[in-house]
Amino acid sequence: MDEFINFRSFIIPKEYEEEFYNNILTLYCYIPIIFFVFLLFFEAYYGKFHTKKFGFLNLPGKLGWFLMELFSPGTFLYSFLAPSPFNDHDDGFSITSSSYTTTQKILASLFLIHYANRSILYAYRAPSIAPINLMVFTSAILFNLINGYSLARWISVFGNYPEEKYKEPTFILGVIIFFIGMWINVVHDNILFELRRKNSSKVSLEKKFDIKDDDNQSNSNNSVNDIRKRYFIPNEKLYNYICCPSYLGETIEWTGFAIACWYSLPALLFALTTPANLFPRARQTLKWYRENFKEYPKERKAIIPFVW
Repeated sequence: MDEFINFRSFIIPKEYEEEFYNNILTLYCYIPIIFFVFLLFFEAYYGKFHTKKFGFLNLPGKLGWFLMELFSPGTFLYSFLAPSPFNDHDDGFSITSSSYTTTQKILASLFLIHYANRSILYAYRAPSIAPINLMVFTSAILFNLINGYSLARWISVFGNYPEEKYKEPTFILGVIIFFIGMWINVVHDNILFELRRKNSSKVSLEKKFDIKDDDNQSNSNNSVNDIRKRYFIPNEKLYNYICCPSYLGETIEWTGFAIACWYSLPALLFALTTPANLFPRARQTLKWYRENFKEYPKERKAIIPFVW
């Protein structure tokens, strides 16, 4: 079994991993295009767009979110620590501090910090998460496997990240942009969470005493009123200009990460896949708000202030 990387890392022959990795990157190149085209015409069944049509395929929101997002940091960490196929003397995980340069450790930390928030803290902090369709759950896991593996192996094996690279202007700029994006993301998530919590007691009171609106005369009105009891219009910070500032923040995050990685195809692909996924979603969300909240400000854009 010497020709194989240790079972604890990959069941891929050492001499074939580079070819396997290149095939994964080739596949990854198509993902931004597929996501963007598909989501321009179809809604992903989670969040505001979850549907009861395929109820038997729906997973509990918080559990589904936590599990599908956990695949990304799990795959990344596993792949990052796995031995290099170019090191004939390494047959186990490399976990000593001297195994990686400072640059590699910073890049890995950025990725893991984001997903600690996205997979664990987000699911914990959110007052509720709508059911997630099994198709969305499965596609998210597949993407997270590809993305986590390709980024981790680039940073730890196939990319060039010497010790002093973290001092370069492009690296520093990328890290700054990353944290600006993360700040936008987290702050605006918190605004939504607080808005839901503030109104949850009112909704609970209405349910307890069976308080109904006078205009609940039809199924359509019932549906609209139900939505208005679960969703609210935020009016703080970037929400005054765009519908989905958290999506904008995440796009900025991974743009910064790609700049810090510099000459990294998987980081660039991730930076492209993020808006390919979130920009159509933002447009759908804006349309949803305008349909369900007639008072929704008409001047607000979807994701780019004053533009789109």
